[in-house]
Amino acid sequence: MKPGLLTRTVERFKVIVNTTYGRIAGERKLYSLKGDEYFYQFRGIPYAAAPVGNLRFKPPQPMKPWSDIKDAFEFGASCVQCNTRGPFGSEDCLFINVYTSEMPKNGTNLKPVMFWIYGGSFQTGSADIYGPEYLIRKDIVLVTFNYRVNVLGFFALGNKEVSGNYGLKDQLFALKWVQANIANFGGDPSRVTIFGESAGSASVQYQLLSAQSKGLFHQAIVQSGSALDPWALTKSPKDVAFKLAKSLGHNLNNTNELYLFFMQQPADLLARASDKLLLSELNHWSQSFFAFAPTVEVYNSESPFLTQSPQKLF
Repeated sequence: MKPGLLTRTVERFKVIVNTTYGRIAGERKLYSLKGDEYFYQFRGIPYAAAPVGNLRFKPPQPMKPWSDIKDAFEFGASCVQCNTRGPFGSEDCLFINVYTSEMPKNGTNLKPVMFWIYGGSFQTGSADIYGPEYLIRKDIVLVTFNYRVNVLGFFALGNKEVSGNYGLKDQLFALKWVQANIANFGGDPSRVTIFGESAGSASVQYQLLSAQSKGLFHQAIVQSGSALDPWALTKSPKDVAFKLAKSLGHNLNNTNELYLFFMQQPADLLARASDKLLLSELNHWSQSFFAFAPTVEVYNSESPFLTQSPQKLF
């Protein structure tokens, strides 16, 4: 056994918290460092409507409230992506997780909030691989969450109808959820720090640059990744989309056909094809490298997140 933390569940101790959508039940966990200490975890909380059906390739939307108490004991599904074994995950993946060492008493003693954005080149990533055991000792409230990646997170056609950046807009929506709910978990909504690594770090910079994010966080930490990196911005998203369709055997003539084609395809098929095409071009890394990633949106698109390149905004 590796030295370090030993974490175990001790006879599930439920904790009920109110959120804007309804009540959730988390649990108290026991972990051992120099003695017995507790923290509280709430995993797999939905923070937006499932981006399925007509909500595929759309900005995240509010969900309908629930009346019962929803269990938040397990992680929600990862967003659709590929690993070495193939595609996995679900389109219903917009879940958030909250960890705290102490529940609030009458809204007092609120702690600073750390909001983690995972990396993965905007192609992969999931909140369930990042545990709280180290940071929870730092007297903070930790938030992790899923956002859409790859084709389902960044498909764009360079027009107002299919503008892209859905993964970045998921991040924005999760930040809004934090502002509305984190005080009920003991977090201070006026002291939110966003931080991330690799594509998560580039995402932090995108949130800093977007006018949509103003007031949703107060400090930022960037680690090993920048919005200025070539892989962090797709300059010709429409070309990327047509290229993926062609790899699937479809030479389409216009963006309407392309959009309908992508809407009709199974999510795992799109993820597998995108991953295969990406791997086939690894030896041709350049400014035009194939990838679904953030892009500059047209100014009149629905809730535009980024209307100028990061090079112009810095």
